Amino acid sequence: MTMFMSINQKKMRDLIKIVVLFLFLPNLSLGLKFSDGKQVSEKKVLGSLTKNFDQNEPFCLPDDISSGLGCKWSISEGTLGTEHQIQIVSSDEGHPVRDGKLSIRFEVRPGECAGSDENPDKVGWENQPANDCTRTNGKSERAELSGRQSWGSGEYWYSFSIYAPKDFKAITPSSLKMFQFHTDNKDKSGILKYPQKFHFEAKDANYMPFNNVKGTNCKCDGPNDNVSKVAITKAEMIGRWNDVLMNFKWSHKENGFFKVWANGILKYEYYGPTLWEAGDKAYIKFGIYRNWLEYIWATGSDGGTTIIYFDEIRIGKTEDEVTSSLSKLAQQEYFYKKSDIEIIEEEIDKLKKEVVINYDIEKSRKINKLKKKLRKLEYEKTMEN
Repeated sequence: MTMFMSINQKKMRDLIKIVVLFLFLPNLSLGLKFSDGKQVSEKKVLGSLTKNFDQNEPFCLPDDISSGLGCKWSISEGTLGTEHQIQIVSSDEGHPVRDGKLSIRFEVRPGECAGSDENPDKVGWENQPANDCTRTNGKSERAELSGRQSWGSGEYWYSFSIYAPKDFKAITPSSLKMFQFHTDNKDKSGILKYPQKFHFEAKDANYMPFNNVKGTNCKCDGPNDNVSKVAITKAEMIGRWNDVLMNFKWSHKENGFFKVWANGILKYEYYGPTLWEAGDKAYIKFGIYRNWLEYIWATGSDGGTTIIYFDEIRIGKTEDEVTSSLSKLAQQEYFYKKSDIEIIEEEIDKLKKEVVINYDIEKSRKINKLKKKLRKLEYEKTMEN
């Protein structure tokens, strides 16, 4: 009897294990994640995203590349979908990566326009035809990813790293956008009411943030609120990784703001509405968006092929959430570059210690000169703020 009960208990334990395994199997080690009730294979993510996923089909980006949005990514509408356009690539294959082993490679070739002339439907901004190459204005080619989460209020931090190969060229006088905060606000017919709110664009290969939402206090170099200072110069942009950090307060009122740091230096600062109207929301699009191609076509050029890499796409409620993955690179990289004030303060402290040990009149004079320079910099910073 005891032996019989022991055997039954063993069978019962085995049965419980099987039931537990069956219940939790979808979340275990088969490399599966769930997004909107749909299984997304991690193996499927490696390689060509445009080959493996349809437009608006949700998937996860590897943690090596992105965090903060989970499995809420998809191929953007207007992306043709050829295999080479959007790929997860590895440093093992010789591709540049900012950190870890993976990055995202975007490529657009001449003529890669989405849509069909046979489709009579009107889509997108200004009710344009479905074919991006035959529309009456704003002809475009693109390869982009979209975030399937939008923000309509609150303060958030965003970061990304971007790499332009040595043969990278802008397509001036046409537009080359490579990161956007887009609107999801549509009218009753489903047409977008507004263009993107903020975007980063390569102008003559300089990388610049643009503000399309009118504000009251934009610290810019341009003639209006749309044009900002150059965030990354052409010399800095080509053949190296550049890190961009952004801090937004999303609001349709005057209490909103938008700040941009490039490689650790504050480059752009705007205060005012960051949404078009009450109820408006913003979502991310990034990759390559070649727009207003009719201008470069008029010069006899097709714009050539554009290739760009992205990595470290991070989203969070605090700065640490989006920059922590780069902090370990601080010693040899420029992302956490010290300010002129910090450098002078350190030099003064160093000289003071040396003078205490062994008094030197020249070092004492140098300390006084540095103090004057420091006061000037602190005054300029105070006036700027």
